[in-house]
Amino acid sequence: LARLNSAGICNWVYTIIGSGGQRASLEALSDHLGLRGKVAFVGQLQHDQVIDALADADVFVLPSYREAFGVAYLEAMAMGLLAIGVAGQGPAAFIRHGETGLLVEPNDVESLYEAMKSVFDDRFGAQEMATAGSRVVRSEFTWDRHAEKLVSVYQEALGR
Repeated sequence: LARLNSAGICNWVYTIIGSGGQRASLEALSDHLGLRGKVAFVGQLQHDQVIDALADADVFVLPSYREAFGVAYLEAMAMGLLAIGVAGQGPAAFIRHGETGLLVEPNDVESLYEAMKSVFDDRFGAQEMATAGSRVVRSEFTWDRHAEKLVSVYQEALGR
């Protein structure tokens, strides 16, 4: 985020929803990097408040390198946000890099910076990916679709 700012890309606010043991150190780091006012730590929110926050956002960035699946990405994508996740982790099961979202390398700040910068460099392309991601989630990750897949697995397991 500091690199975006240094590159003159300043028309953003990064909102962190949730809390944890590293919040104080992350707030201190944010201040140290001169990002006060650019990074908002809002803490724990109720589900409806999270939905409201997503509705106000343009991009969902969660570069978690230990993500088993990532329902949060699906929720964001369903709402039309461009999702940025980590390659080789859970979100890679449904984010197709450059098509339905962006994937960055694990623990790679440069990769994350380049992905985030690309959103500002090509807003139209970012919106196209977000729209494609929303279509995939709304067609492939519904409860009906999940039930169809589950029935198929059971039928295969039972030899039918």
